[in-house]
Amino acid sequence: MDAISFVLGIKSSHLRSSHLRDLVHRGAETTTEQAATTAWVMAIYQDSQGTDTRFKRTITATGSSEFRINESVVSAQKYNAVLESHNILIKARNFLVFQGDVEAIASQSPKDLTKLVEQISGSIEYVNQYEQLRAEQERAIESSTFNFHQKRSIAAEVKQYQLQKVEAEAYEEKVTERQAAAVEYCLWKLFHKQKKISCAQQEIKSTEQAVEAEQKKIKNLESQLRSTNKDRAKLSKQLEKRSQSLKDHNLKHQEELIKLESVLEKNKTNHQTMKVLSARIAQVDLDKTTQQRTVQALVSELERLEKAFEKFEARQEQLRRDASKQLLPGAIDEYQRLEKTFSIEMTEKRSSLEKAMRTLKTATNNHSRLIERLSSLELHRNTLLAEYSEIERSTVGITSQIISCSEELEVARTSLNKIAERKSTMLRSEKLLNEKLQEVLEKLALHSADERENQKEVKTRENIASLKRLFPGVRGRLSDLCRPSQRKYDEAVATVLGRNIDSIVVDSEQVARDCIEYMREQRRGIATFLPLDTLTVVQIKADLRSIHKQARLAIDVINFESAIARAVQYACADSIICDDLDVARHICYEKRAEVKAVTLDCTVIHKTGNLTGGHTEHRGTKQRWTDDELEGLRRLRDNQIVKLQDLAAQKRLEYGEDDLGALIAALEAQLHLLTEDQEAVSREMQAKQDEIKSDEQKISDAQEQISVSSQVRNAALHGQQMLQLEIDTARRQIFSAFCQDNGLEDLYQYEEQQGMHDQKSLKERADFISQRSKIENHLSFERETLRQIDERVETLSYKSRRLEIMTNDLDNETVVLKLQIAELEKQIDEQTRAKEHDRGNLQDKSAIIDTMMREISAHSHGIERLQALIAVAEAEITSEMSNSHTLLKRCRLEDIALPLLKGSLDSVSMDDGLSELDNSTTTLGETAATPMWRLEIDFTELDPDLQADGGDTMHRTLSEHLEDLEAQLERMMPNMKVLDRLDGVEARLDVTEKEFEKAKKEAKKVKEKFDNVRRRRHDLFQKAFEHISDKIDAIYKDLTKSKNFPLGGTAYLSLEDSEEPFSAGIKYHAMPPMKRFRDMEQLSGGEKTMAALALLFAIHSYQPAPFFVLDEVDAALDNANVAKIANYIKEQADRGDQFVVISLKNALFHQSQSLVGVYREHSHNSSKSLTLDLQTYVTT
Repeated sequence: MDAISFVLGIKSSHLRSSHLRDLVHRGAETTTEQAATTAWVMAIYQDSQGTDTRFKRTITATGSSEFRINESVVSAQKYNAVLESHNILIKARNFLVFQGDVEAIASQSPKDLTKLVEQISGSIEYVNQYEQLRAEQERAIESSTFNFHQKRSIAAEVKQYQLQKVEAEAYEEKVTERQAAAVEYCLWKLFHKQKKISCAQQEIKSTEQAVEAEQKKIKNLESQLRSTNKDRAKLSKQLEKRSQSLKDHNLKHQEELIKLESVLEKNKTNHQTMKVLSARIAQVDLDKTTQQRTVQALVSELERLEKAFEKFEARQEQLRRDASKQLLPGAIDEYQRLEKTFSIEMTEKRSSLEKAMRTLKTATNNHSRLIERLSSLELHRNTLLAEYSEIERSTVGITSQIISCSEELEVARTSLNKIAERKSTMLRSEKLLNEKLQEVLEKLALHSADERENQKEVKTRENIASLKRLFPGVRGRLSDLCRPSQRKYDEAVATVLGRNIDSIVVDSEQVARDCIEYMREQRRGIATFLPLDTLTVVQIKADLRSIHKQARLAIDVINFESAIARAVQYACADSIICDDLDVARHICYEKRAEVKAVTLDCTVIHKTGNLTGGHTEHRGTKQRWTDDELEGLRRLRDNQIVKLQDLAAQKRLEYGEDDLGALIAALEAQLHLLTEDQEAVSREMQAKQDEIKSDEQKISDAQEQISVSSQVRNAALHGQQMLQLEIDTARRQIFSAFCQDNGLEDLYQYEEQQGMHDQKSLKERADFISQRSKIENHLSFERETLRQIDERVETLSYKSRRLEIMTNDLDNETVVLKLQIAELEKQIDEQTRAKEHDRGNLQDKSAIIDTMMREISAHSHGIERLQALIAVAEAEITSEMSNSHTLLKRCRLEDIALPLLKGSLDSVSMDDGLSELDNSTTTLGETAATPMWRLEIDFTELDPDLQADGGDTMHRTLSEHLEDLEAQLERMMPNMKVLDRLDGVEARLDVTEKEFEKAKKEAKKVKEKFDNVRRRRHDLFQKAFEHISDKIDAIYKDLTKSKNFPLGGTAYLSLEDSEEPFSAGIKYHAMPPMKRFRDMEQLSGGEKTMAALALLFAIHSYQPAPFFVLDEVDAALDNANVAKIANYIKEQADRGDQFVVISLKNALFHQSQSLVGVYREHSHNSSKSLTLDLQTYVTT
């Protein structure tokens, strides 16, 4: 592929090397000096006439290319031109498809596909020329437009100079007409000023009389008001005292209720405690009786033992006396001798007997100790059982106390919740009342604000009316002189006018100064004046009227008289009213027009770029209140205040919440302690139960040990008895002769006689003493237990008696508290009724006072209005005299020839003051005799209609006529240089017209060139596109049809822009057989390859190259699709096209006419080719 691409003129950047010299093969066996430095490739092309053309491209030693055609060296351009003459397009590469081109075409964008079509069609050659001519066309149109506007501006200037020439000719006529109008205007003003002065004097007199009548009414009302105020003060103090007394009684009543509730709870607790104590006393008495019986039994047993011991002692004494009488002389010596013999013989036996006796003694002692331990354990167990019973009884008491305390706590919490609910209800009521009161107060405040605003508006209108009467040049407020053309512009126009909306329009700066001086003297406030003669007006740009179809100049949406046009233009300037904010942003930010843009919702974009929003309040929208409505609002306000005061009093009465809180805290603490006691008692009971179980286990163990010990003792006793029997038998044998000689039945009789029985008696005596000691100890313990029981009985009896006394005291206290509470409730009821009665009287007095205050206020306002009228009339007289003087001075200064019966205008003083005149008595007729003027005006020349009509309409008519004449004179002021300027402007107009025609012709010429290039580019592109679009579907069907789907798939191209298709993209759509429409990205790899190949074959069909080289285009296809591609290529080759296909698939090998194989030559370390002509073989 590199060799084919190289010889056919492909650039090195599209080959597998960035430099041409890298393509030279040097071989493995050559050295650096022997390495090749040049290489060449030759392609021989044979056309349809059989003529061969040899194309050869060589890599020179310098690494550049050399091109030869038929062995003649040619330039690269000619080389490419010859290839293109054979329809081999180098740039479009319509003869070559590299290995990755199929995937690239399948994934390229619509813009890339458009570029590909432009390369194939050749329209890409016109791209630079197209862009250049389009830029030239835009510049030509811009130049033509500029010359057109300049021509129109100069033409307007020529027209203006022509108008000035006409005005100069009419100037003299207007001067004469203006002089006559000025005389008429001055006569009319002077005549009606005298008339106004007389009317003002009469008005002052009648107004002063009305003021005196109003003052008398105020005095009478003030006298009645002072008396009523004293009565109301007394009622107020009385109501305050009753409220305080009622508050104190309510507090005391609440305290008594809490005390009663506490006493009842304590009494209930005492009764429950007494029941518990009674039960405990009965139980303790029963224990005492049982203990007394035990003590009595022990005492009886001790007495019986003492009697038995006395009998034992008596019997022992009798035995000793009887033994001393029966013994023979010498028997004792014989007995001792035999005893020694017995002792010697029985030494071992006696030793064994002593040992057995010791063992028996030890066993007996152990047995006795175990019996004593068993008795001790049984005694300890019985004691624990008694203590457990006592603890169990105390547990019952604690449980009852816990239940009682819990009930008390629940009652207290219920009471606290009720108080909290009442307070919550009162808070909600208070909030609702406050909201209603706030609403009423806001309405009253709004009324006050409206009233102040209305008063301000009234004063403003009065000021303007006074100024109009006093100063003829006052036209009125700007907001009254102009109106928006449509209602939707109301707010926007108000925003545009801004601070000038309340400005007063006057004819001249002098009138404005006179008005300001008058307002300062009369203290009439502050006002802004717009003098028409000195306002600096910005010329409005004509192009602003067509800046946007949803925008209007502010001055164009306002209706006004032409006389105040300067004032409106000054206030509006170049402001623009837009339909919405987007239009305003477009004008100010995108078009960068230096204007003030106002939207219909009053959003403003200033010239500086700042954005503000707001709302303009219009006059006449405020609410008007009637006297009945105001009176209703005031009554509602008073009622809400009274209800809030009552709620405040009720809240103060709910003081028991703190006491209940303290009681709940105490009860909770007590309940906590009782719970802890109950838990401690439970733990103690559990410990006692454990001890009892332990004792019972120990008793059981002791009983088992006693049984074992008894067996051991019995065994020891049996052994002792056996030894004793042996010893006794031996003893009887040794002492048999002794017994016979002394007439004794046995030796024991002699031993008893001789004192042997003393040892036995000692033992028996010791047993008696031990038993008595045990009984005495047991008796002492039981008596101590009985004493403790007695103490418990005494303690419980004392507690019971004390609780009984306390219960009786609480019962008495309950009766007393109930009587006191009933008495307090009676007093509270009486004081509540008295308080309501006093409150009703106070409200009646307050209503009377309010009525009087409103009447006094109304009369005071009436006096103020009358005094204002007097001041206005006096000011009017002063102003009229001053204006008359000013007007005469004006006539003198401006040489206005007034008709005079006497005197001359030269006698009119030029001073500003009128100190020589008495404004209250002097009239215009009387001023003729004054030293200031000394003239008399002839009013007979004044038309009777003008004498009868002195209204504003006539004044406006005369002044407007005069102003119109003056304005016409100002506009008609002749310009002596107008003819010279007119000639120069006309010359400039000729030059501009020629430049305009030249620019127009140039624009037309450029447009024709651009249209020609555009048409040729469009035709070439459209021709290629239509051909490819027509072929693509058929080719795709041929590539995708099969036995199962004989119709194949569907493919087509669509333009994104049909007007200029080369400026937009081309979308390629392919639908494989039996599949719905999907984008190219959603097709599989094989489907994309088939679609891309269909497009490549369709493009190749337009101006096809004589051969078509395909590099492994079947890499992503399965065998079935490869077979389809092979069949298609076979069909096209049969029609005369030549295909060179590089592939690794057998299906393409089978369909080819010849095979060219490339193999490696190991000896030269290079590659060689092998050609196989398949046409010589018969197809089987």
